[in-house]
Amino acid sequence: MWEFNDSESPENRTRSIKQELVALCDQYGEFDDYCAFFCEASSLFIQSDGDIFQSSVHGAQRFSAELIKRSQYFKKRLMYLAEKA
Repeated sequence: MWEFNDSESPENRTRSIKQELVALCDQYGEFDDYCAFFCEASSLFIQSDGDIFQSSVHGAQRFSAELIKRSQYFKKRLMYLAEKA
């Protein structure tokens, strides 16, 4: 779903904090769009009168897990940048 940038990659070691924050803001903007999509899709599932297919439930669970991982990634990156500053 998303590509995670490792904070210890050679590319990240040579970037300034400002460059890393700009990149992180761009990534967060994309993450925010995915969160908005998931919220909208979840509300449609809840409002639907029909049965929800098990495959849809499984997909929603996987997507939710990815959102949680990505949220943890942002927290880790922000803590790393705060220590680096």
